[in-house]
Amino acid sequence: MHNLEFLLSILSRRLRDAGNDELADATARLCDASTGFEPVPYPNPDPDGPTNADEALAEMSADWSRRFLPPVREHRQLYVIQDPGSGFLKIGKAFDPEGRLSQFQTGTPHQLTIVHTHCCEDDAEAPALEPMVHRILAEHRVRGEWFNVTLDQAKAAIAQARAQLFR
Repeated sequence: MHNLEFLLSILSRRLRDAGNDELADATARLCDASTGFEPVPYPNPDPDGPTNADEALAEMSADWSRRFLPPVREHRQLYVIQDPGSGFLKIGKAFDPEGRLSQFQTGTPHQLTIVHTHCCEDDAEAPALEPMVHRILAEHRVRGEWFNVTLDQAKAAIAQARAQLFR
C-alpha cells in the first residue's frame, strides 16, 4: 500500500466513524481507484536511501513526526456491540473495543459485532459519557449495559450525552 492509499483509507475510516457514510464511500472509491498505482522512481545517489517518492515521503514524515509531534496517546472509546441473536446492543467503554469484543464473544454462542465506536478526545470523556448514555437509554435497559434499542437510538443517545457534556 502506498501513501496515497494509506491516507485515503484513514480518511475513509474516520469519515465513516464520524457518521458521514456518503463521503466515506466516495473516499473509499478513490482509494480503490488508486490501487495499483506505481510510485515514480526517485533518483537518489544514496544506495541505502529511498528508491521512490513514496519511500522518501514516508522517511520524511516519520522523521518529522519523531521530531515535532507529541507521542500519540490512545483514549478510551465508547463502543456499541450488537448481539444478532437478540438484537440487543451493549454500550460500553474501552481502550481496545476489539479486545473487549473478544472477551464477550467467549460467553455467547452468537457472533457479536461492533456496530459503532466513538473515539473520545481525552481520558475524561468516555468515563463521563458512558453513564450519561446509560441514563438516557435507561427505560430500554435489558440488563447491565445491554439495551433494546436501534443503532440510530444508541448514536442519538451518544450525541445527546456529548451535547450535555460539552455545553
